[in-house]
Amino acid sequence: MEASAIGGHSAWNLRLGNRPLRLAAGSHGSPREGVCVVELASLLAGEKFSDRPRCVCDVVAGFMRSLNDRLAHADRQRLIPYASRALGTDDGPGPARARRDLCLAWAGANTEGGALRRLAGRLGLRLKIWALVGIREALRLDEGAAVLAARGRQAFVEYNPLPVAASDPTRIYRVVTSGPLVEVLALDLRSYRGANSENRQPALSDDSRVMGAAQVAWLKSRLAASRATWKVIANDMPIGVVVRDGPNHFEAVANGHDGPPLGRELEIAEILSFIRERRIRNVVWVTGDVHYCAAHHYQPSRARFTGFDPFWEFVAGPLHAGAFAPGGLDATFGPEVTFTGVPADSKPNRPPSSGLQFFGTLAINARTRVLTAALHNLSGRAIYSVELDAQP
Repeated sequence: MEASAIGGHSAWNLRLGNRPLRLAAGSHGSPREGVCVVELASLLAGEKFSDRPRCVCDVVAGFMRSLNDRLAHADRQRLIPYASRALGTDDGPGPARARRDLCLAWAGANTEGGALRRLAGRLGLRLKIWALVGIREALRLDEGAAVLAARGRQAFVEYNPLPVAASDPTRIYRVVTSGPLVEVLALDLRSYRGANSENRQPALSDDSRVMGAAQVAWLKSRLAASRATWKVIANDMPIGVVVRDGPNHFEAVANGHDGPPLGRELEIAEILSFIRERRIRNVVWVTGDVHYCAAHHYQPSRARFTGFDPFWEFVAGPLHAGAFAPGGLDATFGPEVTFTGVPADSKPNRPPSSGLQFFGTLAINARTRVLTAALHNLSGRAIYSVELDAQP
């Protein structure tokens, strides 16, 4: 077998004898029977041919095996670059546990809190993995968590048709263009984040990031290159709402500190500063996650961090889930609530029958370029709207 990099990038020319080698589903006795992406990693590492090479973390290998087997043939070939990227990920039990817990969190386990709480969460996930995947994966939690996460991701992509980036088939963040008036930049704040923490890190690192360096660079590039009048950033989670994970950890961006940017706030500060420095106009943020609707205006004169231009953030949801009272705001970026659709004294997790379900719309007048942002209730009636003039 011959494998050669082309132009220093992750493009591969794989041959077995006189024929090209293609990734195949399942495990194989030898390369002549077929090769999955993890077996390819074993060949590139010079190890014995196996889908469990020593140089690849068990969690990474489990995730890649599951994704390899569930993708269609053409999509499976896009995993080839990841065979080389997986080499050397067997870097000890600490990183493996962190990857496992990230997979478990994706699958719905609570990996925070005390020892008994974490133990109960993992036992519950073992039962879930046993029911959905099998007893072997349930007993081997590193592998089971990875398989469950890979299947969950695949289900998400199949249920929500997304464009596949040839350079990164696992990527969810993307741009959606709609003529000269608007581009939507849809972000992914789940796949590249560090574990939930007190969110007070003074510098950016893998632990303090929520978007990841590659996604931040992509967002900056797309914003700078956009010629659309309006740039809409669709963010998984709100910027200024304090979303707690237990008593001391935080799930979203804000950390409740009301001071200069720390932890995940550092990436947001970097992006907002870039928008101001490049004089990128007409940027609007939309988000969900917190199970109520609201309109937030961010103003440097109210903020602890002032290196940005004023902007709006619109929160909409849930479509069909329990509704909650509005969360508190962190003053780092100077948010102000101009509207909220749920009373502050509302009982938590109100059912859809209570009518506290919301969605949002953005409409742009082609002649005036005015953007109208509106929040709607369950009946479709607009309960709040604001018109924003486009800046030149």
